[in-house]
Amino acid sequence: MNAQNAFFVAPSSYCASLESVSDQAWYADSDASSHVTNDPNQLFNRSYFAGNDRLTIGNGFALHVSHIGSIKSNRLHHKLLFPDALCVPHTTKNLLCISKLTNDNPIFVEFYSNLCFIKDL
Repeated sequence: MNAQNAFFVAPSSYCASLESVSDQAWYADSDASSHVTNDPNQLFNRSYFAGNDRLTIGNGFALHVSHIGSIKSNRLHHKLLFPDALCVPHTTKNLLCISKLTNDNPIFVEFYSNLCFIKDL
């Protein structure tokens, strides 16, 4: 596998919280149960979230989910699909759920102490 087939993702040691500064990077999170963004414009085929479920973040706060939809990534000539992503307006980090990511795409993830790589199978 050559380096052109790798997709770099920031480490997952970060946790979304209300005190953090919002950024647009995506963070691989092996403990997440869903893909999460704070921007509904990142979602295509989005719809309002009709449930009463909330997203509980690391500090124990439960945040409102406003939309559900899918996200496409076209990084490095790769098209990754993130279905059933949640829009949580008050979260500050975009999170990739590793288990969903690897189930929905023909990829694998390598974790190191300070970074991870998403690679084609």
